[in-house]
This record gives sequence, structure tokens and C-alpha cells, in this order.
Amino acid sequence: MKPEPFTILFANVGRRVGLIRAFGEAMRHLGLEARILGVDANPLSPAYYVTDESFPICRIQKEEYIPALLEICRRHRVNLLISLLDTDLLKLAESRETFRQQGTFVLISSPEVVRLARDKQLTYGFFTENRIQTPRIVSFDAALKEWAYPLDSSSHNIWYPCVWENRPNFLLEIDGRFSSEEACQSISRNSVAQWFQMSTLSAYNAW
Repeated sequence: MKPEPFTILFANVGRRVGLIRAFGEAMRHLGLEARILGVDANPLSPAYYVTDESFPICRIQKEEYIPALLEICRRHRVNLLISLLDTDLLKLAESRETFRQQGTFVLISSPEVVRLARDKQLTYGFFTENRIQTPRIVSFDAALKEWAYPLDSSSHNIWYPCVWENRPNFLLEIDGRFSSEEACQSISRNSVAQWFQMSTLSAYNAW
């Protein structure tokens, strides 16, 4: 009797066409019988059409997201679940035992490690506690004090290059990169009052 193929489910396939094709090629090269499935909230995503079969799913923020994944894994006897988006990693980490109980291994770290990796402030604290060299993170209030005008290298402790980040709902989006004090000065003088009302500042120290 021919054994069932090893089934991999990729969550949030999006535009990862090359990655999914690479998995398929690797399986064929190793002579392994495999089936590659995908799910995505957008059925028009390019990678949705390069798997052996794909299924629509609700958005990650919905309560039904994990139950829907569990049902797909159960119905299609999924052996391995890999997410291709970072926003569902914590949900998957917290649910990995439930998936394991029905025969699906979730390729994910523990919830503690995921929380640490997803929050740059926590990552910075972990690195500094363990004496791992890392860029310094400065809070918005601390940065304003250190970057008091006039801005010159003798009056503050923040050096360049640095990154200013906006963190709505803790999802990081890089707003700008400044390689010199002049560039930063120009931006901050013109827009600090309006821009930073909705932002948190992280300044990364070059070491």
C-alpha cells in the first residue's frame, strides 16, 4: 500500500511564490512524496496558485482564525504547518499543543521566545542582560531630552545612523532613516510637533 504523502500547509502564502516552489523542488530532489497546501485571506494572492491546493481563510485578527486552521489541518491530514507572516506567530505558538494533539507539528518557537522576538524593547533588554552587543533603544521622552536644541555632537548621546519608528498596535513600520545629524535636524524641526503626536521614537545607536 502506497504511503500517504507528507503534507505541508503554508499559512498566509501571499506573494511567496519562489519560496513555495523551492520547497517543492527540494522535496522532488530528495525523492520525497509531498503535498504542499496553502491558505490566505486573499484568494487572489499569487502564491495561492502555485501550491497543490489552496484554501481561503479569515484574517488573522479574527477569533475563528486558529479554529479554521485546525479544521483544515484535520481535514487534509497536515503533518507540518509553517506560517509565512509574523503577525500570527504568537497565536500559533500558544496553540501548538492543540495542533500536535491532532497530528500537526507547527514550526514555531515557544510563546515566550515569540514575545521576546516580536518586541524590540524586550529583545534589547534580553541582549543587554546577556551582554550581547546591540543597538541602543531610546524612548520618545528620553530622546527629546537627549536631542535638545541646538543639536550638536557634544550635547547629546545619540549617534548616527538611527531609525525612527512608528508602532501602531506594536506592529513596527519604519518611518525614516537618518544617516547624518543634518538630515535628522531638518526632519524633526519641520514636523516633530505633528508627526510624533502619533509616534514612538526608537533611536538605534551604531556600535
